[in-house]
Amino acid sequence: GPIVDTRGRPLGEHGGVAQFTIGQRRGIGIAAEKAYYVVRLEPQTNTVVVGDEEDLSLQSMRVERLNWIALEGLAPGESLRALVKVRYRHRGAPATVLARADGTCDVLFDEPEKGVSPGQCAVFYAAAGERQFDPEECLGGGWIA
Repeated sequence: GPIVDTRGRPLGEHGGVAQFTIGQRRGIGIAAEKAYYVVRLEPQTNTVVVGDEEDLSLQSMRVERLNWIALEGLAPGESLRALVKVRYRHRGAPATVLARADGTCDVLFDEPEKGVSPGQCAVFYAAAGERQFDPEECLGGGWIA
């Protein structure tokens, strides 16, 4: 399949999106003067999208298939403050979690967050005060869309 930059310009070919991970820099298979990072995988078209390191940072993400543990869930339009972890050993990022009418939620990070990968888990931890969080109290989580 094709390897393209964030503007859709072709840069090369690859043997399958399963060989790549979001954030990968080495072994992409294109010769370039600058470093490219895998910023998106499009399995429907077998396309790998690459870009600059800054392209890996997101201000928000959608989370689906929610599973609430320490509370009964959020009503549409309701929000809460949480520390959100988006990968194993992630330090967590302060964010606002906003419930949507379709049963998903939007996570709005306080600062742009790198390494957000669709298909991975997002876990929400309780806020213990302004910009302080309790890593022992898991509120719930879901899958990054």
